[in-house]
Amino acid sequence: HDTERNALYRLAIGKSVHPGDVCMDIGTGSGLLASFAAKASASRVYAIDVVSDLAATATKTFALNGLSDRVEVINAHSTSLSVCEDGQHDMNDDSERQPKRSRFTPSSETSSTSPVSRTPLLLPERADCVVSELLDAALIGEGLLPSLRHAKQCLMKPTFRSVPASGSIFAQVVESVSLWHMHRLRPTASGSHKFNSCPGAAGLEHINLGPLKRSGLYKPLTAPFEVFRFDFCNLPEETHRSRSFECSTIESGEAHAIIIWFEVWMDTNQTIKLSTAVGSSPPRDHWRQCVFFLPQSLTVSKDSTISITAIHDDDSVWFGVESSHDASIPRPVNSIEPPLCICGLHISHSRSHIALLNDEVFAQAWNDALCCTLARISDNHKRRIKVLDASESFWIGLLLRPFPCDILIRKDDQVQSELCSTILPSDVEPDCESTFQFINQDADTDSGYDVNLFISDCIYESLGNVWVEQHVIYHWYQKAAIGLSCESIPYRAELRACLIEAPDLWRVHSPVQLVEGIDMSALNQYYSRTVNSVRIWDHQFKTISSPVTLLTYDLTQPVQSISNHVTLSVKKSEGSIHGLLLWIDLYISPEHIIYTGLLNDDSSTDCASLRTAPYARWYMQGFLPLEHPAVVHSVSTDSACCSSLVQTGRFDVAASFQDGDSETNISLVTGVPGPLISG
Repeated sequence: HDTERNALYRLAIGKSVHPGDVCMDIGTGSGLLASFAAKASASRVYAIDVVSDLAATATKTFALNGLSDRVEVINAHSTSLSVCEDGQHDMNDDSERQPKRSRFTPSSETSSTSPVSRTPLLLPERADCVVSELLDAALIGEGLLPSLRHAKQCLMKPTFRSVPASGSIFAQVVESVSLWHMHRLRPTASGSHKFNSCPGAAGLEHINLGPLKRSGLYKPLTAPFEVFRFDFCNLPEETHRSRSFECSTIESGEAHAIIIWFEVWMDTNQTIKLSTAVGSSPPRDHWRQCVFFLPQSLTVSKDSTISITAIHDDDSVWFGVESSHDASIPRPVNSIEPPLCICGLHISHSRSHIALLNDEVFAQAWNDALCCTLARISDNHKRRIKVLDASESFWIGLLLRPFPCDILIRKDDQVQSELCSTILPSDVEPDCESTFQFINQDADTDSGYDVNLFISDCIYESLGNVWVEQHVIYHWYQKAAIGLSCESIPYRAELRACLIEAPDLWRVHSPVQLVEGIDMSALNQYYSRTVNSVRIWDHQFKTISSPVTLLTYDLTQPVQSISNHVTLSVKKSEGSIHGLLLWIDLYISPEHIIYTGLLNDDSSTDCASLRTAPYARWYMQGFLPLEHPAVVHSVSTDSACCSSLVQTGRFDVAASFQDGDSETNISLVTGVPGPLISG
């Protein structure tokens, strides 16, 4: 769905592939680039992909476009391929010239888990041109360098051409407290002093920096600078490179991070450029920007210089940054290692989770909710409270530390368990009035412990990158599995929804048809109109209806099936409807709600006034796309009236959760087409 990317690849391949060329598409995926090459008069194209399901999809794509006679699909890693040496067989024998299909081409029965041969496979000829899209947000993270290095040595002719032809990694030093809170716990956060000396998580953070730039949440401290340049036809043999240089500062501030993007020249003549810089259009969901967090922040003054050492291997890039004064004694390059977490926080918590723990509004809501709930339970029971903490993080335990209660810590993950056992014991904290006991995840707490409160922050890293609703359901099942009938925090969750206009978001999650003249509908076998996990803060959107509650999960009760049917009324007089935005409101006490999406503002009649909670950007929301966008029309009155008459259109939404399911089923249909809504 990236129209610019697709158009630039088609244009560059058309310029780079000559009639009669043999081409190679490394990592063919759906087969789009190989189709471009075949359409550009290549005599033969070898489309290579290590994933069996993708190789099968590419095979269907070539058949749909009448290209099967010129494109050979090879289900293998490109580095397992080589070319027959002269004399091994007669190159003019067409039966020998064809790779054995049973060995290379996936059948309809292959799956993504099918074994891929690592035995070197022989191709009958070297190629004139290689096309590839092995680019990640930092350019080199998807195996681009080793794949093209091997291709040059083993698969390509000496004067081969590459699309893209060359590329560069660019970077900029920035100040951003918002980004820094993804890396370091703020000084006032519970337990922050335990993690301050840790270098942080390995790997770059892929993030859409556009919303941060629009909100003024980062400040450039240097001008952009080129870090590394790669000629994809002449890559160096070494797998590690480094360079040191000085960079002038353009502002004073605290250097927190280095933001990274790439630019590639698609053709040898450097007339076709693709960039992922902040603000590039269209906004991309597959290529974002990257952030390298400095191990420690660095104070800089305007018009001073800082010393930067950049290093890359075949997978990533990292930096060493010092003030010029500190760099007067050269630091050995081999002493600048990629970040590696030594404290456990960055291994067990995603960076979004760390940022959420740093939000003062979020933390205060939880602290106040605990005060109210524990005081009420204590008054009711007239004895010391027992709490079961089933969250994956140590954070709830730290919040409970000042309260006089006995806390059972139940962790499923070994890293989390070790981290909690290091941080939480009461003998290391003089202000701690709680006692901590660690129990096995399979312990029968109902028979062995009299628990008054079951608590979790409903953030389960083990579930992966899914929206909050699935975390809530997991929490519900977890409480039911233990067999507790006590109070719960959160005690209720509401599934909320509203209609939104979000063309870029819809485009990413819609079916594929023609792409630059190529029928790509074979990809739609993977498409289903279900709820997608998104970060709505990364996308520009407008609300078209007021929010409604679809379902209420009573987390104090055993897991039970629930369903509901609601009608959403369109309040806007013009625009488009692309789908349903979904989020969860977590009730952690009657007075305290965690809004993981839009703020609860039922009194507002102006949909545009709806806002997200400040911490909601660190949560995942759900998006259910319409199959086709619906257009909202204004209905004009007679010529004597200069205003518009708005008739309300309606969308029906059905939501149901069945005991035993892992997620809620949600369906969205147009209720009343009328004069306002047209599909």
